[in-house]
Formats: sequence, C-alpha cells, structure tokens
Amino acid sequence: MHVLQRDENGLEKCVACFLCAAACPSNCIYIEAAENTETNRVSGAERYAKVYNIDYNRCIFCGYCVEACPTDAITHGHGFELASFNATDLIYRKEQMLAAAPAHLGPTRSSTVRTSRAGLQRSRYREVNEFKNLDLRLTPVHTWAGVASIQCSLCD
Repeated sequence: MHVLQRDENGLEKCVACFLCAAACPSNCIYIEAAENTETNRVSGAERYAKVYNIDYNRCIFCGYCVEACPTDAITHGHGFELASFNATDLIYRKEQMLAAAPAHLGPTRSSTVRTSRAGLQRSRYREVNEFKNLDLRLTPVHTWAGVASIQCSLCD
C-alpha cells in the first residue's frame, strides 16, 4: 500500500505536480490540485493535492510513481493485504494514505481516522481469535455403506 508522507512540520509533501500519475502505466492515480492560501496551508509549495486517489483494483505496484516523485511524497508502505469483496473499498483516498503527523504537533484528524480504523481491525482480530479458540473435534462417523463422514463436535 502507498503512503503519502509529511514533512517535519506536519505539512504534506505532495505538491500536486502530477508526475506520479503520468508515470503510472495502469493509470490508477487520480489527482486534483488546489492552491495553498495564507489561511489554509496544506503543503510547503504553492499547490497541494486536494484529491489524491489510488485505485488498487488497477495498481500493479510497479513503483514508478515512487520513482517519479521529486519530493518523495509517495512511498510504498508495508501493507500488502488488500483483499475486499467490494471493489469500491479498494479505491483509497488521500486521508487513508496520509502518514500520521509528527508527535510534537499533536493529534490530527487523519490520526483519529487511522486510530478508529485500527480499533476496528483489533475487534475483527478478536472475533477471529474467539473463533479459533473454540473446541472443535472432528470425529469420523461410519455409515451403513462403509463410507466415512466427519462430524463436528459443535453439531452434535
């Protein structure tokens, strides 16, 4: 999975130059640029990526976007398990890919979203572990024709 990096001041490194989208052979990156203002400073340059989407249905993880970025704003992270039953869940938005702000700047909205998503993943993990801890014993059952079947201890 890709990560959109921040600088040491907590500003986004992406300057909306569109080089990553141009380098992408699968055309999976969509960017909309906006101008920084004095009151709303998002990146260190004149522009920032107002919208930054990656469609992981199409991404081939070639790394061309990482190589093309002049500001090292986009990198490959460690997440690689992106399976989903819904194709729209595989379109990641900027908020989902944005790195957490440096700790000395305090919590931000993106870190709150990341924390709530981690809590959801922990609860799913807990459900899976509860399922794994069930006492399941499979016992062979012989039928009149000599064909064996298996019966679960929960289905008695």
